[in-house]
Amino acid sequence: MSLATEKQNMSTDKTSAAAGPLISVEGMKKYFPIRKGIFSRHVGDVKAVDGLSFEVGHKETLSLVGESGCGKTTAGRTLLRLLEPTAGKAIYRPDGREIELFKLSGKKMKLARRDLQMIFQDPYSSLNPRKTAGNIVGEALRVHGIAKGAELEDRVEQLLVRVGLRSDSFNRFAHEFSGGQRQRIGIARALALEPRFIVCDEAVSALDVSIQAQVINLLKDLQDELKLSYLFIAHDLSVVRYLSSRIAVMYLGRIVEVGTSQEVFQNPRHPYTQALLSAVPRPDPKRKMQHIPLTGDVPSPMNPPPGCHFAPRCPVAEKHCHESYPETKQLSPTQAAACHLL
Repeated sequence: MSLATEKQNMSTDKTSAAAGPLISVEGMKKYFPIRKGIFSRHVGDVKAVDGLSFEVGHKETLSLVGESGCGKTTAGRTLLRLLEPTAGKAIYRPDGREIELFKLSGKKMKLARRDLQMIFQDPYSSLNPRKTAGNIVGEALRVHGIAKGAELEDRVEQLLVRVGLRSDSFNRFAHEFSGGQRQRIGIARALALEPRFIVCDEAVSALDVSIQAQVINLLKDLQDELKLSYLFIAHDLSVVRYLSSRIAVMYLGRIVEVGTSQEVFQNPRHPYTQALLSAVPRPDPKRKMQHIPLTGDVPSPMNPPPGCHFAPRCPVAEKHCHESYPETKQLSPTQAAACHLL
């Protein structure tokens, strides 16, 4: 397929239905090599993402949750090829076509990025302090040759207003905005190219609680209005429950449980998911929750333990849990978990 044809196809009506999920990831791995010595000899790998498989449907929010360091952010960046994958494949299905993202050339990946965007975690470091809000949001429009001059300024002002900022924010620099306002600029930047799919990498974790609620409601409104799909990366389970269609629980580079939001919160099946949910504060003082303590530290991704990676910290682990990694078991049409004890 020629580059011109690809560009034309990617600009077709974004509301058309397509068969299958919008994004399918199979066996995605991202290893960071460890090198030592004057000859930079390869002595091992940091297995940040180790065989991830998941799907994100049209107009759906899949939340990826887990402790810090489990590989959530690396997974999101690898999916969009901000980091090059070590193995696996990612299928993107716009308008019924299938595009293998990990095999695209540089030029074709640039075209695909019009549909695939990211909202970064830190609203302070993710914005260039030397550029105005207008330049930050409008940069993608210039790079892709979509608009320039007065037309570009008009489109950027509309984007800024859409995310809840004043139109006169165009000429203000990043340091002149609060944290919540900066994150709104990051959202406007992600929306500039009218994407279908957005990776939200801890998009509200650096904000005050009141501002978090405003930004979360903004993301939900934008999803309904623009028919967006989200991969929402987070560790705050209360936020996840409000925003998610489905939840995937991640531990040491692998998904240990996936299900609808209702299934995961009301009937968690993996011991790690149960421990995470037991630590969530409850607003009802009369409702007593049994806290499940996790002993020890998260194992190193450079040297993961044999068998189930969670077994060294699992309160119900048995001998065979330490010997072989469990297969993922389908517990219902929408819920699955990887645990020997199920």
